[in-house]
Amino acid sequence: MTTPFPAAITSTHQHDNYLALMDWLLDRGAIRRRHALHGLLQTSVDLVHDYEQRHWRMRRVSAAEMLRFLMEQHGLQRCDLRDEIGPRRLVTEILDDKRELTAHQVAALAKRFGVSPAVFLD
Repeated sequence: MTTPFPAAITSTHQHDNYLALMDWLLDRGAIRRRHALHGLLQTSVDLVHDYEQRHWRMRRVSAAEMLRFLMEQHGLQRCDLRDEIGPRRLVTEILDDKRELTAHQVAALAKRFGVSPAVFLD
């Protein structure tokens, strides 16, 4: 039996097509394991992931770097994160890599910035 899938994505055009396919599948609920198209979604995700790893390696950033970036993008100062992190001195210690974020702080920051908590995990 042959498969309609390539062994690997080899072009930007193929990559774009697989991204569109993944969006279509997600819109139809294929994220659920018991969905008839879940296997197709998983295969597409694997192919896209492999292609992106080969072509767009991203360097890992620390939680402090990510927080600085998000603060800059949102025009925030250290005192603006009081509700998510605590007093300004704690924010400073985190940004200076002298203290790590707690699980509670990660969850609060992810919610505030609308990102996955994983962006704050090294």
